[in-house]
Amino acid sequence: MLLTEIHTQIAPECELIGLNANPNLTDVFLDSRRVKENSLFSALEGAAVDGHNFINIAQENGATALLGSNRSALQNSGLPALFHPSP
Repeated sequence: MLLTEIHTQIAPECELIGLNANPNLTDVFLDSRRVKENSLFSALEGAAVDGHNFINIAQENGATALLGSNRSALQNSGLPALFHPSP
């Protein structure tokens, strides 16, 4: 599913950031170590760990889009992303 389709059909309350590409996504992952090519990495903030700290690992493993609540981290990644203050 294209990132823009996810935005309009599933997550219209999110803001698209850095849409320099509209990747076709095949998977969604919460664990950066499990990310595969053409996937969306959900960089969520947990009680003990902040997923935004693992964006680089997710990119190295093939993530082509992100979901998160840290606008700066999403923008700095260079990947297209869905931003929401509380994803």
